[in-house]
Amino acid sequence: MTGRKILSVECSARSCKTRKGKRLAFSSVSLPTALLETIEDVVSELGYWPTKTAFVREASLEKLNKYRKEELDDRKVIQ
Repeated sequence: MTGRKILSVECSARSCKTRKGKRLAFSSVSLPTALLETIEDVVSELGYWPTKTAFVREASLEKLNKYRKEELDDRKVIQ
């Protein structure tokens, strides 16, 4: 998946902004019901995230960061 530009985003509980400070528009994503129920259970049991949306946002950002790191590592190996 090289060649893709991933948007750098910083999110708080109330809003998300790009590095340039612009506010972002939001979109919906569909998840399988069983997955969403599992997420709801984790959020409810642990109480760390205020909402299931916060959990999904954090998990997505973590996954993107991991992808970026792996892509950088792959580029270093090629060079």
